[in-house]
Amino acid sequence: MQGSVGSDLASRLASADRRIAELENNYADAAIELDRLSAENKRLIQLAEERAKELAILNSVGEAMAKTLNVKTVTRIVGDQVREIFGADITEILLHDEASDLITVPYSFYREYQDVAPFTLGAGLTSKVILSGKPLVLGTSEQSIEFGAIFLSEAERSESYIGVPIIAGGRTLGVVSVQSYEKNAFGEDHLRLLQGLSSSMGVAIANARLFDETQRLLKVSEDRAKELAILNSVGEAMAKTLNVKTVTRIVGDKVREIFGTDVTEILLRDEESDLITVPYAFYKGYQDPEPFAMGEGLTSKVILSGKPLVLGTTEQHVAPGALIPTEEDRTESYLGVPIIAGDRTLGVVSVQSYEKNVFNEDHVRLLQGLSSSMGVAISNAHLFDETQRLLKMMEARNAELAFVNGVQEVLVSNLEMQEIYDQIGDQIHEIFDAQVVDIGLFDPDDNLLHFPYTIERNVRFPDLPMPLIGFRKHVMDTGQPLLLNDAVTASEKYGNPVLQGEAAKSGLFVPLIIGGQAKGVISLQNLDHEHAFNESDVNLLTTIGNATSIAVEKARLFTETRRLLKVTEDRAAELAILNSVGEAMTQSLDLDTVIRLVGDKVREAFGTEVSEILLHDSESGLIHVPYAYFRQYRVIDPFPFGVGVASKIIDTGRPLVFKTLEGGKELGAFFPDEKDRTASYIGVPIKSGERTLGVISVQSYRENAFDENHVRLLQTVASNMVVAIANARLFNETQRLLRVTEARAAELGAISMVSQALIAESELESTIQLIGNQMQEIFDADIVYVALLHPETKLIHFPYQFGEAFTTLTLGEGLTSKIIQTGEPLLINQDVAKRGAQIGATPVGKNALSYLGVPIKTAQGTLGVISVQSTTREGIFTDDSLRLLSTIAANAGSALHNAQLFTELKQLSLALQQAKEGPRRQMRRRVRFWRR
Repeated sequence: MQGSVGSDLASRLASADRRIAELENNYADAAIELDRLSAENKRLIQLAEERAKELAILNSVGEAMAKTLNVKTVTRIVGDQVREIFGADITEILLHDEASDLITVPYSFYREYQDVAPFTLGAGLTSKVILSGKPLVLGTSEQSIEFGAIFLSEAERSESYIGVPIIAGGRTLGVVSVQSYEKNAFGEDHLRLLQGLSSSMGVAIANARLFDETQRLLKVSEDRAKELAILNSVGEAMAKTLNVKTVTRIVGDKVREIFGTDVTEILLRDEESDLITVPYAFYKGYQDPEPFAMGEGLTSKVILSGKPLVLGTTEQHVAPGALIPTEEDRTESYLGVPIIAGDRTLGVVSVQSYEKNVFNEDHVRLLQGLSSSMGVAISNAHLFDETQRLLKMMEARNAELAFVNGVQEVLVSNLEMQEIYDQIGDQIHEIFDAQVVDIGLFDPDDNLLHFPYTIERNVRFPDLPMPLIGFRKHVMDTGQPLLLNDAVTASEKYGNPVLQGEAAKSGLFVPLIIGGQAKGVISLQNLDHEHAFNESDVNLLTTIGNATSIAVEKARLFTETRRLLKVTEDRAAELAILNSVGEAMTQSLDLDTVIRLVGDKVREAFGTEVSEILLHDSESGLIHVPYAYFRQYRVIDPFPFGVGVASKIIDTGRPLVFKTLEGGKELGAFFPDEKDRTASYIGVPIKSGERTLGVISVQSYRENAFDENHVRLLQTVASNMVVAIANARLFNETQRLLRVTEARAAELGAISMVSQALIAESELESTIQLIGNQMQEIFDADIVYVALLHPETKLIHFPYQFGEAFTTLTLGEGLTSKIIQTGEPLLINQDVAKRGAQIGATPVGKNALSYLGVPIKTAQGTLGVISVQSTTREGIFTDDSLRLLSTIAANAGSALHNAQLFTELKQLSLALQQAKEGPRRQMRRRVRFWRR
């Protein structure tokens, strides 16, 4: 029992020892774990403190960056903070410009702030970080060289390098880097902190760049608004004239004022002479340079290339071949822009400065806008001049035709006398070889001779009254022309002093007879030559002075000319043009095409659902709608003036705007269809001077869709459109006048050809055949005949027939008899048989669809008829055809009369010869008989 207890006790003691040993082991392990946990706690506390410091640094840098939106300031703030935090020997911030692919260095510090030039992306550690978009940490210079580092010198060789990409919005903007001359100076903590700074910096730089871009766009918008205002002001000024010299003076002064330059020039190329003229030149005052040959100099280079030329220094001028007359004319900066109209370069507008590198792209763009408007204005002026030239040519041809036909008309126009004398003076100046033309009118109230028209060497003089003395007194006293072949010598004889201008070497003075009395004098004077005028000039000038038919024709033609000029001036009242609309309008001279192009451009520019262009016809009192777009192109019938808001705009000549449907109703808006009712509306007048030609409008189904900017833009378009309308109408009128001129020239040619041929013929039969053949060729008729009346038998013979065989008629039969009996021409272009029956002359022979017959007259009466007819077409003969055939018939009458006289003379000569031969034959018989 005791032994058993002892054994149990020993077992328990052994178990207790083991338990104690286990506890001791566990305590040792617990002590070790406690030491580990204590060390980890200290590490975490230290890490938290470091993170707090990093966060404080990031917050302080972020707060500093938030106070600015300037890239330079942001980089300076971050660079200084990084340099202070890291205590680095070298700190840099580098940014990548994607447009130029250059790396700029807005912040660089080693020993002191540095100014580093930009370099190309590609080589070096910075490019590696930008291209990879990942940080780069290097501990030695050998590692840096291995990764492609570029050291400018041994003194700048760093050992340790951290480069972190600056990223914003998925784009790598650049790199922030720190470097140390010690090896392995940077660890993960440095990398993490630098990444945090670069992340904040990326957002700040992106914001700064966005702010800079916003500011830039705002500046561009303001500059564009200023440019548009400048273009509008210049366009409005140019719209008031169609004279090239005035246009260039307006634009030149504006350019000089806007650019503030030392030298401003406008140079134009004359393609015929290949000379460059300088209508505007300003340096140290207005200059008047001589024209120079095309080919050399900067102006020729710009004209030939059709592109702007910008030079910043005098040295740059040498290569393009600048012509510098004197050293004092040498400028440093030059900007030349071509003046273009359509596909032609008309010239150059240039500005120059004595300072270097003055001009930039903004100057180029603004000058291009001005030159574009100027090109349209000069083109219009040239077109106007060409129209004037064609008008003068037409007047000259009409005057010649009037002299040939001998037609005189009564003055029925209400032209003022001043306008009549202006026309007469211009015509005389064109016809005669005279440097001086004047028309003098004597006013008995003040006993002075007034001059409503005086021109000397192409310069118009004002009215300078003078006493009635000298040559003019002699002409008015005698009522006869005075021809002076030596005017200098004759001046002493007639007591004629030179009161103004140069002394004439020869002259011609003709009285102006009004109401049977000499009321004035027309004079021609040649300043360069003696014996400049002859008797033919005397006769022609006398006819011009006395024949009211000339004044009538000139007055009538000038009335039409004045109307065309007024339309041209009205259409050209506003010339300022937006480039896009201007280019569209210059693509065509057809009015409908121009309106369609402008309407589409306006609708595109405003982004509207509705656009209209309406034109007012003051003669018919209707408003036409050549362009209407309501979600699609629409055709709207003309409506009376007085209906709708368009009539209000035309009546007042002012823009009209409403922003709601109710506002439109209050103003009297008229809608062709209920579905076309629009809520917002801008309508501006298309004005030419004080006259409103129509309205251009944009509309929207939305309320409040437009503002003042839209109104101003639409006014600019409208002011341009009036020029396009004028150009199209002027072009159409020019074409019409050109066709009239060609027709008159053709008539003169035909008359001349027939007259010359008739003069060369003396045989009656040949003359008749010649007349018929010429009529067939000139009129291309299906039937041609020449009919002659035998005065004794009253029979009508047809010695010339073409297209039909005519039998002899008794006077009274057919249309031919009607013409002979009345002595008047007959023109029937349709229903020839019916018309003939109405006038009591039934047609004979084939049925003609068009008939023209004129009498052949002589001093003895109506000799016969010339007729041309068409059997295939109606309406082929015109008043021009009638006038031409009448003129030819007049010449033919004279020729046929002469041929008849020649035939009769031959017959008399033959009879006389036979009478002489009879006695001679009897004598010869007697002699023969006596000899037998």
